[in-house]
Amino acid sequence: MLGTDGCIMAKIKIDSIEFSDDWTPCAGEDELMVGDIIKWNEPIWSPQKKKRGKPDSIGQQEVVGEILSFADNLYLFVHENEQLEETMRGQARELGVKPGTKITRKADSVFNRGNCQRLLWLDEETRDFHMETLKGKK
Repeated sequence: MLGTDGCIMAKIKIDSIEFSDDWTPCAGEDELMVGDIIKWNEPIWSPQKKKRGKPDSIGQQEVVGEILSFADNLYLFVHENEQLEETMRGQARELGVKPGTKITRKADSVFNRGNCQRLLWLDEETRDFHMETLKGKK
């Protein structure tokens, strides 16, 4: 669902966690935990025409996903996906990921190139407590 600013709005409730409608920037994995909802931008790629090299980027999409786990990569469940800009050269192209799918992304792609943001919990104090508990176990 698109908000008035053209970005995806999320009203998501997972298990007993309730989320607000507000997003905050996140710079890396150390600021996140399993169950957090994040959104980021990534390219829409053209169909592969070349035998070598990577395909051309023909547009941008915004993806909203729940963190299932992270180690070397982020493992996410996609809740929403929205095209941010028209594809170049008028090429019709499906979005790269579909809601309801599980995906893997390199952390660098999400945090350093994707303008990553985290959906705030309604009770951020409880989240902070859980984060401190997780950091104490490491």
